[in-house]
Amino acid sequence: MAVGVLGAFLLAYSRARVFDSVIVDGRSMYPTFDDRTRVFAWQGCYQPGSLKRGEILILSDPTDGTLVVKRVVALGGETLTFAGEDIYVNGKRLNEPYLNQQEPLLQYEGSVLVPPRSVWVMGDNRNHSSDSRDYGPVPLKDVRSRPFLAFWPPREWGRGQQGAS
Repeated sequence: MAVGVLGAFLLAYSRARVFDSVIVDGRSMYPTFDDRTRVFAWQGCYQPGSLKRGEILILSDPTDGTLVVKRVVALGGETLTFAGEDIYVNGKRLNEPYLNQQEPLLQYEGSVLVPPRSVWVMGDNRNHSSDSRDYGPVPLKDVRSRPFLAFWPPREWGRGQQGAS
């Protein structure tokens, strides 16, 4: 009995403080994650320098507070420049092999300086993603976790941080 209670407590604690189980809602991260893919993600307190460009994150959507899955495109202090279908970070063209290549990308123009303690995030399926282009840089305090394992459906098993550099 005591083992069962302890196990239930540890499971509840880890679910609340250690990892998330999140369902990818929509196609904004296709082809990395399909709609309705379920992933496990490590929670953490993220500080400047602890995230890398290309990492996949789960964060609170600034527009409605729901958890969403996005990829880090630029870090605090970096200048992001949009030129047609290309993105440049501090003047260097960003290589993004994880993007959905099945349709031409929408074209954007302009530059953004990502504030300190923030990240610029975008979906891998850029034409079908609400992301920092819509709501701006995301403060690190709104980053909840990092996916490490897709576990459902079975064809998605094992995916996690592919494409992160």
